[in-house]
Amino acid sequence: MKRLTTFSLLGMLTLTIALAASVYAAHDADASQRVAAYPPKAVAVAAKMPSATRTPSTEAKVNPAEVERARSIVSQLAKTYRYLDGVTVEFGVTPEGREAVAYYTEGQILVSSTHKVELDKILAHEIWHVIDWRDNGRLDWGEDLPPDNSSDYLL
Repeated sequence: MKRLTTFSLLGMLTLTIALAASVYAAHDADASQRVAAYPPKAVAVAAKMPSATRTPSTEAKVNPAEVERARSIVSQLAKTYRYLDGVTVEFGVTPEGREAVAYYTEGQILVSSTHKVELDKILAHEIWHVIDWRDNGRLDWGEDLPPDNSSDYLL
């Protein structure tokens, strides 16, 4: 009986290690594909939060007109500044109750469904995190946005 138990534990350990290696390989490939979208300045950096926490909340009610307005604002900003192609905006629950969060490596902006600050102001700030990342594959500007050289990014 003891041999069977030891064998079972070793088998489960082997299976767990194989599964972990498989998940890591899939994640690594996914990260490479995301970063490869903006060559040649690609840097493989994972997003700050796992994708499960980025899923827009279905619990918070958001006015469809507000969603459309946010998308329109981002569309207008994309016509003004470089590096904003394909940026999306969603509403949901943000980490630590922030007004909004930019998942810059993916070009996604998540706005809190309960935000207090005007959408124009929120999005005018968050787009700069995306521009900062897409410009050279790293974040250089911190939270003091837009940067002093913002005119360099006009289309």
